[in-house]
Amino acid sequence: MSQAARGTSFGRIGFARGILLSVGILVGMRVLPQLAVSAGLPKNAITVEEAFAVFAFHLLIWSLVWLVIARSSRASFANLFLLRSVPSSGQVRRWALVGLPFGVPAFLGWMDHSHRLHEPDFLIFLVPVVLTYVLMWPLIEEPVFRGLIFSVLIRWNRFGAYIISTLVFTLHPTQSYPDLILHGTIGLTNLHIMFLLSFGLLSAYIYESTGKLSLCLICHGAANGFRFLGLPVGYLLDH
Repeated sequence: MSQAARGTSFGRIGFARGILLSVGILVGMRVLPQLAVSAGLPKNAITVEEAFAVFAFHLLIWSLVWLVIARSSRASFANLFLLRSVPSSGQVRRWALVGLPFGVPAFLGWMDHSHRLHEPDFLIFLVPVVLTYVLMWPLIEEPVFRGLIFSVLIRWNRFGAYIISTLVFTLHPTQSYPDLILHGTIGLTNLHIMFLLSFGLLSAYIYESTGKLSLCLICHGAANGFRFLGLPVGYLLDH
């Protein structure tokens, strides 16, 4: 049995219950954003107010996901995210550096926004945006796709756990499931799909080999956060 399935709070969730729980959470993660958008939440924040609203919504989603998983596994926050098994500084550096290349395409895109760094409103706008990408997305996705789905499936089959958890992670951002079913398109570029597949496999490996979901969070946060370094780099290149 891998470290991901042994001695963790996720390991307390039975196989059948874990599958049902995974499906329920995935449906909720799909439906709630659609309802929020219908109620007026912007898909892509433009103003400072919209950026804070999007961050607050992701904070709500994370709270609900954690509450459901915690109650199902009867685990504390510290146990769920393995904060009592603090990774070494070497592990943190290693997996943060490994995660950085996954942010290169977004890094190049954010370089185009470097001219806005002199705008006070833009700097305020960046605060909730950075928190959403670097903190909220990893805190929502890693417990679900690696902590729950991968941990449940690996008890059934190691190869299947890698493939299924990675495919679910990759297909989750699909803009239209009818288009996916009828036309085989998910609304993402081939490059984006490749990066999602690669990162899904990497994060599953980190969790299996170390048993520390915190390292998955760090790697994911580094990958998402690298894009924002494109702002100062682009600014320096333009000046």
